[in-house]
Amino acid sequence: MEDKMQWFVVNVHTGCEDKVARGLREQIDKRRLNALFGEILVPTREVTEIKGGKRVKTEKKFFPGYIVVQMVMNNETFSLVKLMPQVVMFLGARQKPIAVSEEEARRLLKQVEEGSTVPDDIVYEVGQEVRVIDGPFANFNGVISEVDNVKQKMVVNILVFGRETSVGLDFEQVERV
Repeated sequence: MEDKMQWFVVNVHTGCEDKVARGLREQIDKRRLNALFGEILVPTREVTEIKGGKRVKTEKKFFPGYIVVQMVMNNETFSLVKLMPQVVMFLGARQKPIAVSEEEARRLLKQVEEGSTVPDDIVYEVGQEVRVIDGPFANFNGVISEVDNVKQKMVVNILVFGRETSVGLDFEQVERV
C-alpha cells in the first residue's frame, strides 16, 4: 500500500464520533504508531439555536456519523481503525478504502478551522416578522425588509410613535415571532 499520509473518511455509529476519535488516539499511543497517523478530526461548527426563548451557541457535527483520519494506509493501520468499537467502515470498497483528495481535505480543514463562520442554521427571510430582543428597540416587533444570511444582518421596519422606521440589526438582536 502507500507510504505517505492521506486523509480517509471513517463511518462510525452516530453519536460516538468523539468516543471513537479518543479511543483511536489512545490505541495509536499504546501501540506506538504515532508516525503512521496525523490528525483525527470530528468536523464540527458552532451554531446559534434558540432554546427556551434564549440564544445558545452549541457545537454541531457537520458530518454526523463520520470522522476524518490522516494516516499512512497499511494492513496494521487499516486493522487498527477498522477493529475499533463503533467503527462501521472506511468510505470506499470493503477492503480498499478510498483516500480523500488533497483539495477536498484542505476544504474540510478550512471549514473546521473557520467553524463559527460557517453560516448558522438560523435563516431569516424578507417579510418575516421578528421581535427585537436587544438594543434601543428591544421589545418592538417588526417586519424584515432586507436580510443578509451570510453576514447575519438585516433591516427591520418597526413602528415607532406611529411612524415606520427602518433599523439595521444583527441576527443576535432578534428572535422569530
